[in-house]
Amino acid sequence: MKKISKQFTDILIRYIILLIIALPNLWLFYFVFTPLTIYPVYFLLNLFFDSSLIGNVVLVEDCFPIELIGACIAGSAYYLLLILNLSTPKIKFQKRVNMIFLSFIFLLII
Repeated sequence: MKKISKQFTDILIRYIILLIIALPNLWLFYFVFTPLTIYPVYFLLNLFFDSSLIGNVVLVEDCFPIELIGACIAGSAYYLLLILNLSTPKIKFQKRVNMIFLSFIFLLII
C-alpha cells in the first residue's frame, strides 16, 4: 500500500509541475530560450559577415534582416520534451534532471 501511495504522489507532483509551467502560456520557455537562441545565431553570423543585433532581428551586412520569431525559438518543442520526460515513470530524480538538461541542450544545438 505504501508503494502505491508513493507512486501516486510521484505522478501527482510531476503533473503539477507540468501544469504550473504551462499556466503562464509557455512564457517561461520563451523567456529562457529566446536569448539562448538569438545570441548564438548572432555570434555565428558575425564570424562570417558584418552583422548587428537589434532586439530579435539580426542585420547581416546592414541589408539582410533575419528576424527570429517565436517559432524559431521553439518554446513548444521544449515544453513537449518536458512533458515526455515528466510523464515517463520510474526514473530517478538525478537521472531525470540530466535527461531534461541534455534534451534541451541537444534541441538548442539542432
